[in-house]
Amino acid sequence: MQKRRWLMLAGTVVALVALAGLAAACGDDDDDGNGDTGQTDSEDGTTDGEETTADGEGTRLEISAEDSLSFSTGSLAAPAGQSFTVVFDNQDDVEPHNFAIYTDDSASELIDGTAIETGPIKQELAVGGLEAGEYFFKCDVHPTTMTGTLTVQ
Repeated sequence: MQKRRWLMLAGTVVALVALAGLAAACGDDDDDGNGDTGQTDSEDGTTDGEETTADGEGTRLEISAEDSLSFSTGSLAAPAGQSFTVVFDNQDDVEPHNFAIYTDDSASELIDGTAIETGPIKQELAVGGLEAGEYFFKCDVHPTTMTGTLTVQ
């Protein structure tokens, strides 16, 4: 009787592994309209902006400050007309940083931004739906070295 239960359990595990493999094979074709460009950073092979979505939360864009004077990516993408969240993961425990979005690279009109903080700290910035176009983001403490483009489409 014990052997029969073990065989049934093993069969269930094999079936679940097969289903997981099938799901992975049928994965995302990057044509789902969620704003993910699928572009990779040629240096490390990661997706720019590491965009993720979570049920009920909408689009979440992830960016970090990994050393004292650079963001993890210089480009982010978000869907036009839809709210999204930028998750700024500041891992720099020496220099303070923030993440701020401006209408253009003159940085004269702030759309929204996080507080300037020394890390490690993770901040979330909820952004209302923006019109399609290109926006400028930067760290206000390091405005010449920590910059990038937010493409809304």
